[in-house]
Amino acid sequence: MDKKKGEAKREAILDAALEEFAERGYACARMEDIARRAGVAKGTLYLHFGDKEGLFNGLAESALGPLREMAPEIIGDDTLSLREKLERFCEPLLADNGCSRTARIVRLVWAEGLHNPKLVTYFYHSLVAPLLELHRESVRRATHEAPHAALQDFPQLMVSPIMQGLLWQGLFREAAPLDMAGLYRAYLD
Repeated sequence: MDKKKGEAKREAILDAALEEFAERGYACARMEDIARRAGVAKGTLYLHFGDKEGLFNGLAESALGPLREMAPEIIGDDTLSLREKLERFCEPLLADNGCSRTARIVRLVWAEGLHNPKLVTYFYHSLVAPLLELHRESVRRATHEAPHAALQDFPQLMVSPIMQGLLWQGLFREAAPLDMAGLYRAYLD
């Protein structure tokens, strides 16, 4: 029961942090405001995450960690084509038409990284770089499908329309919403 309670508290903190960082930006977000929003003592934030940067990194991990964990299983499934692997892997980013919690966190990290590139160092080394290597592995395993050679050198090409779509949805979803899944299918075609 204590483990469930601890996990629920951690999730409440991460949810509060997402809202606070999204509203105020990383630089102006205050730990006491995040704690208040989460309904916990300020010390609880430090106990779980160490400091504000640790909390930001925990938020990034909560978004892409599950992708990193499911990727080896998807990549290792030789019954799936490269396209099917990519579609399955990208589902969390496409969920809710690019407006899911995962997508919101990716946009937040992207926006904050423009102001503070050092802040996203953890995000890149712990999450993005391993995911790119897993995409390279997908391409290596799909040689019988003859994927374009550039995908080995530039695995970013496999997810670039999703990143563009996440940015579009963050900026223009009210004025000109984008069909994220349709965009990705068209790109893969």
